[in-house]
Amino acid sequence: MRRPSTGKDNPPRDSPEQRRGGPGVTRRLTRTARSRMGLGARGPHDREILRLAVPAFGSLVTEPLFLLADSAIVGRIGTVALGSLGVASQVLTTLVSISIFLAYGTTAAVARQLGAGNKRDAVRQGIDGLWLAAAIGLVVIAVGWPFGPGIVSVFGGSPGVAHGAVIYLRISLFGAPSMLLVLAGTGVVYLAVVARGARRAGVRFRPDLPGVRAAATAAAALVVRTLALHAVLVMTTAVAARQGDVAIAAHQIAARVWTLLAFALDAIAIAGQVIVGRYLGAGDVEGARAATERMVAWGVIYGTIFCVALLLVRPLVPGLFAATAPVRGLLLAVLIVVALQQPFAGVVFVLDGVLIGAGDQHYLAVAGLINLAIFLPTAALVQASHAGLVALWMAYSLWLAARFATLTLRAKGSRWLVTGAVRA
Repeated sequence: MRRPSTGKDNPPRDSPEQRRGGPGVTRRLTRTARSRMGLGARGPHDREILRLAVPAFGSLVTEPLFLLADSAIVGRIGTVALGSLGVASQVLTTLVSISIFLAYGTTAAVARQLGAGNKRDAVRQGIDGLWLAAAIGLVVIAVGWPFGPGIVSVFGGSPGVAHGAVIYLRISLFGAPSMLLVLAGTGVVYLAVVARGARRAGVRFRPDLPGVRAAATAAAALVVRTLALHAVLVMTTAVAARQGDVAIAAHQIAARVWTLLAFALDAIAIAGQVIVGRYLGAGDVEGARAATERMVAWGVIYGTIFCVALLLVRPLVPGLFAATAPVRGLLLAVLIVVALQQPFAGVVFVLDGVLIGAGDQHYLAVAGLINLAIFLPTAALVQASHAGLVALWMAYSLWLAARFATLTLRAKGSRWLVTGAVRA
């Protein structure tokens, strides 16, 4: 494993005072750094962040917007139907999002190879990721169709909610391969671009079995991290379903709003994966640090904007989904919690993307399991005490706070700053 660069191999990017200040994203910055990184000033990395984040934003928010549209339509059918959608969409999202490493792992690997000047290897890794995505999509269908009723029953909803959830899930499963191809293609900006790059680099557009196996092996830690994350989401939905049809209906709407905001913030994280991966691939530790600080600032800014915006539109949200009076009252209370989470979520998503881009998946896997261990007893207490949906979302906030703590703690150090085309 190559150790973090000392800065001797590359020209310094910042002043000596900044270099002595260390890599911490929460450390007090010098006056020079504040001028460069300040919230009101244009930072040196802003153009690159925008160039990567804007296309990623369009790709990422498509699915949650579809789910919001589904919720708005189904909400007019009734509370039970909305609850069914809540359970089914959580199952589908979990099955597909377990494979999010197709986007994250491919992005980080491709960025490192490009940073090291290995264009041919970068394209090859992107193609291997696409073939792996297609294979996993077929597995999702093969597993989800026969075992759909059993999976839905785990959530413990009412019979009406469970019946509708199975129907919705089975129909939606056929879109899984396409969704996974989009996730994998995000790592190298879509299939057409990959094919064009393959021709230019002289790489054949066919599966390379050793490469596909390597992509799957390298992603193992990201799978653990993602499983831990989705265990929290599944547990939250299951507890909400056990609270009754009104609770699961309100939770469905709140979760879809939260997902939309999360994916919007995740656009900066995708940019972070590419930028940090490329800097470290090129051996530029100072560039990776400076870009991380800037993106964290962006995460705070947009998280705060989303918080204020949601608080302002909150009274209008129940009407968009034709929520009944009981669902409306519960939803309005939960949306306050969702809004207040956003500034912290902005930092969490950015640093998650940065560490993925740095290839620090093993830390993310361990941290994910720790955060899950913090959440589970809290959620169990909410269920046992019948504390209600707002208390459940407060438990979810505790989990988000744990993620904030583990990620910022890692970012303060330098062990994640490993350089080279491949992180050994």
